[in-house]
Amino acid sequence: MKTTFNLFDLNKNGHVSTRELHNILRKLGREWDKSELEELIRRVDTDQNGFIDFDEFIMMMKLQAQGNKTRASVVAGPKKCCLLIIDMQNDFCPPNGSLAVNDGLACLPVINSLRTAAKWDLIACTLDWHPVGHISFHSRFKADPNAVMFKPYTLPTGALQVLWPDHCVQNSKGAELHPQLTKAATDVVVKKGCEVEVDSYSGFLDNDRKTKSDLEPILRKAGITDVFVVGLAYDYCVGSSALDASDIGFRTYVIEDATRGVAPDTTQQMIGVLKMKGVRIVQSSEVPKLVAEPALAVK
Repeated sequence: MKTTFNLFDLNKNGHVSTRELHNILRKLGREWDKSELEELIRRVDTDQNGFIDFDEFIMMMKLQAQGNKTRASVVAGPKKCCLLIIDMQNDFCPPNGSLAVNDGLACLPVINSLRTAAKWDLIACTLDWHPVGHISFHSRFKADPNAVMFKPYTLPTGALQVLWPDHCVQNSKGAELHPQLTKAATDVVVKKGCEVEVDSYSGFLDNDRKTKSDLEPILRKAGITDVFVVGLAYDYCVGSSALDASDIGFRTYVIEDATRGVAPDTTQQMIGVLKMKGVRIVQSSEVPKLVAEPALAVK
């Protein structure tokens, strides 16, 4: 927990401010209302200095996790589980992907084994599916000296956008699911990031928090109650998808050995936000039991 606190404490001054929390969440593609953050800090700011120290940070994490766990535990109907595979596409996989995630291929055998390790009611895959000249492409802004690859860039709208190499361009080889990923005709495929002017880390919702994909209606129609998230990358698309799944009421798990992150710092920051939001982080060895146990046993 101390490591997580230190990653949120951007100024390294021993406490976390509303601004620091807001900036981290924006970098991770999460536009959290500033007044909501201020109210959260006010609730845990026991010494009333306008900031949160380490002990208050622990209290904040527990409050958020308890609130989200209570909400996510009220799921109507019988328990039904979905394995949600995020963006296991050629461009995100080494050695030749344009935006290859380090050690990303190590996810593949774990994900493939999960398909048969548990009885899934639905298996769904998301695809980054960007048009040429997408808002997330560094190539679009390369003439601006302020535009730096892999760094947040302030768009004309005022929104922050991390700039990436061109990747997962629609109908390209790089946008295809990796050939070593086991697939089935019954898998549901959902495309995201299809609009040129807005990015989409989450499989549910674009980063502007306005445009929804087809994923939630598909899960609702299938009666899904529990979502297990795997794929690439932990700190961006996997984490964002898990956060949205939890926010809209699904019991949500990230299978940690079936995902990899772009960078250690942003991965740890995302883990902190996931825990704050009540998302459970588990290992693949735990999944068969979690899927098989009755809904009332899920904590």
